[in-house]
Amino acid sequence: MKNNKKKIAFLTLAGVVSVSTLSAYATAEYQQSKNEHMTNSVLWYQKSGEMKALYYQAYNLGKMMVDERLEQKDMKNKNKAPKLAIVLDIDETVLDNSPHSAYSIAENVDYPTGWSEWIASAQAEALPGALEFLDYVDSKGIEIFYVSNRTTEEKDATMKNLKEKGFPQVSVDNVVLKTTTSSKEARREAIAKDYEIVAFFGDNLGDFAKDFDKKPLAERNGNVDRLQDEFGKKFIVLPNPMYGDWEGAVYEYNFSKSPAEKDKARKDALNVFHP
Repeated sequence: MKNNKKKIAFLTLAGVVSVSTLSAYATAEYQQSKNEHMTNSVLWYQKSGEMKALYYQAYNLGKMMVDERLEQKDMKNKNKAPKLAIVLDIDETVLDNSPHSAYSIAENVDYPTGWSEWIASAQAEALPGALEFLDYVDSKGIEIFYVSNRTTEEKDATMKNLKEKGFPQVSVDNVVLKTTTSSKEARREAIAKDYEIVAFFGDNLGDFAKDFDKKPLAERNGNVDRLQDEFGKKFIVLPNPMYGDWEGAVYEYNFSKSPAEKDKARKDALNVFHP
């Protein structure tokens, strides 16, 4: 990039190229690196010990929550106690899709390019601690619901992936995918009619409450403060610096913006120190 900038400056001084040609050249150069901003986040997700530690921490906390709720249940009449359930997102919660994000960087393409092929390949690996936690939940007779915004057309491949990685309770009824809306509120409410949900797990705030669905940055953060007592007690958040509604909020949920417009929105959103 630096050498190309020098080349543009030289060509301009030499009067070799017009302003319009320079603009086209600069745009092409920008297009070549439009996903460069994702590199560190994907690298952190794939290679850092900190990422693994956060997943283990989350699922260890989940086990503690399950044990606490089961202890409460044992102290009561089991026959009258409600049926218990755990609700989890899939992507970046139990399955690792970072290879697809890395593909977007390597091939300089935007989502959803390659996503359906990635889903169909059923190659996503289990995330740290997820399988062990859900095996424990299953052994305690607690229902598991995988609530994802993958589409119903992707259900067979999703179930295949989950089953091949050894996840328990993978069934047509327990894998609950998107039909008409990305909001998960109706799906959560349907589960809550028959079960007491011990905990929700997800990498996106929309996995927990409708209060976060397509909300602006300030409102999302304000709602986190308002619901702060739920985190670590009912809501367990997994790390995902690669994508999510946090990024969508920066773009005002307008993903059709150009790479340059998105880049500007990201930089404008920063709190910058000025010495």
